[in-house]
Amino acid sequence: MSDVLLELAGLWHERGDRELYGGLSCELRAGELLQVRGPNGHGKTTLLRILAGLIRPDAGRLRWRGGDFASRVDESPAPIAFLGERPGWTPGHSVAANWAYLRALRGSRGGDDAPLPQAWRQRPWGALSTGQRKRAALQQIASSGAALWLLDEPFSGLDRERSAQWQQQMRAAADAGTAVVFVSHEVLDSPPDRHLDWGAAC
Repeated sequence: MSDVLLELAGLWHERGDRELYGGLSCELRAGELLQVRGPNGHGKTTLLRILAGLIRPDAGRLRWRGGDFASRVDESPAPIAFLGERPGWTPGHSVAANWAYLRALRGSRGGDDAPLPQAWRQRPWGALSTGQRKRAALQQIASSGAALWLLDEPFSGLDRERSAQWQQQMRAAADAGTAVVFVSHEVLDSPPDRHLDWGAAC
C-alpha cells in the first residue's frame, strides 16, 4: 500500500491578475515534515488553504490517499487539521468551550481538554495572551488525531523555549506517521525532511 497521503498534480491558481502557481506538482507522504518558504504575498497561506479544501484551485488535481480528494470527508475524525496564523476561536467563549466545539466539529469523541493548563480552561479565549492563545490552538491540533497538519506560522507569538518545544512536538508527530506542512520563515533547530521554496520543485 502506498504511503502517499496527498498528491498535487499541475496545480494552477491566480489571485487577481497574478499567477501564484503555474503547474505545481508534489507528493506528500505520511510522516513527512515539509516547510514552505518564500516571500510574503506569494501565496503560501493560499496553498495551505487549498490543501485543506477551503479554496478550490483554478486548475490541477488533488488526490487523497490515491483516491478523489473529496473522499477525505468520509474519514472520522476529520483527517486534515488546519491552523491559520490567527486561530479562529470565539473570543467571548471559554477556552474549554472552544476546545470542545472544535473537537465535536472534527468528529472527535467527547471534549477532553486534558492538555490545557487548568488555569486557562474557564477563561475567555480573548483574555489569554497572544502566546497562550497560540499554545492552546497548537495543542488542539496536536490532539486532533488528524493524518495531516497544515500550520501557518506556527511559531509566531511563541518565545524561544516554547518554539523549540513545539518543533520537537512536530517532529514527534511526524515520526509517529503524521504528515506536517508548515509555513515559516524561521530556521528550525533541526531541519525538516523537505522544503518547498517558491521557484523550486517540491
